[in-house]
Amino acid sequence: MNKKVIVIFVIFMLLIFCINVTTTYASSLGDVISGGKSFIDSSSGNVEIDTSKLQDTSNSVYNILLMISFIVVAVVGIILGMKYMMAGVDEKADVKKSLVIFLIGCIVVYGSFGIWKVIVTALNTL
Repeated sequence: MNKKVIVIFVIFMLLIFCINVTTTYASSLGDVISGGKSFIDSSSGNVEIDTSKLQDTSNSVYNILLMISFIVVAVVGIILGMKYMMAGVDEKADVKKSLVIFLIGCIVVYGSFGIWKVIVTALNTL
């Protein structure tokens, strides 16, 4: 159990580090807004956004992430199933706790994919 806590802590710290690194590049909101305005002003005003390319890119990213999540869910499910079959009475209780966490994770991940798809579909109809 101690090992799992350490691994979760290290992953959490890496995520925090990545967030801090990415936020230091944009020193302030004013710099970002002024950079965006200067980019827009530099165009001749004939800017057209190709929505089909944007939609294709969004669909590609969605499908790639969905396939990766299917693979991860299958591998973790197989591993937990094998642990459950080979475990003793005490270990089966621990595996059942892991299965509950696994199920909650699946609901969160696939719920977020569903929300993403609903938002993209709703925005495409506008």
